[in-house]
Amino acid sequence: MAVITANTGAGNYNVNGTWVGGVQPDATSDVVIPATAVVTIPTGITALARSVTIAATATLAFATNTSVLTLGDATTGAGNVIFSNAGTITLTGVGVINLNSSSATQQTIATGGQSLGRVNSASGSYKFLDAMTVTGVWGFSGSALDTNGKILTMTGANPTFNGGGMTYFEVDFTGTGLTALNGANTYTNLKRIGTAGVTDVWNLSANQTV
Repeated sequence: MAVITANTGAGNYNVNGTWVGGVQPDATSDVVIPATAVVTIPTGITALARSVTIAATATLAFATNTSVLTLGDATTGAGNVIFSNAGTITLTGVGVINLNSSSATQQTIATGGQSLGRVNSASGSYKFLDAMTVTGVWGFSGSALDTNGKILTMTGANPTFNGGGMTYFEVDFTGTGLTALNGANTYTNLKRIGTAGVTDVWNLSANQTV
């Protein structure tokens, strides 16, 4: 395992020259995107890291909806952080983040007020440090989650919320169309903040406890 730092300037995640030392990150790497650096995950590329930290004035860009960032390893990064953003996240065609740690140690997620694309997780234990906004799909199963009193907002048309039967503080749906709520989830607050059109409906696959 190693800390892999991006060069300042712009570059693609899957290009050696983007990284100090000329080595691309892998699933054991703690990735740092420093100030002023712009790193893009190209179309059809799955970028790997154990954790990602984005500094202020740095940017992580998802080129299309087939740009994927898969995070996690059998061990955790420094400070038990899996994703920390203080910069900018650019979404073109949404993009995907997979949280796939096989460690049972709780790891933190901080979005810095930036919207994420689709987020999935099938393993690991995670804690929100701030509110999270997700576009289109939230897919959690087989994971442990502490939303830490933070709001999870789902945006985009026809969003799918696969809650994994977990407990959430508050989930807000701001998009339009059919909203699928899957899993017997529990919420302190559950809100639909959208238009009043008759086509804006919830489709429940299991009991939701609010």
